[in-house]
Amino acid sequence: MTPYEHSILSVKKFGGKSKHYLKIHKFLDSTKGHLPDYRHRSILHNSWGMLLCEQIFGSITKNNISVR
Repeated sequence: MTPYEHSILSVKKFGGKSKHYLKIHKFLDSTKGHLPDYRHRSILHNSWGMLLCEQIFGSITKNNISVR
């Protein structure tokens, strides 16, 4: 699944617009360049990756989307 497709799913789940989530999903999937299979998910698809996203892109909540 592409980062764009993931961002569409985030809109359905949390609201907002896909552009609010696209940078986040691109960041999380950036490890595919080094591990081009499912193993890339073990690097950033976890609580540490979410903490990095919050530090880089700002806080995102269901009712308040504030992405830098």
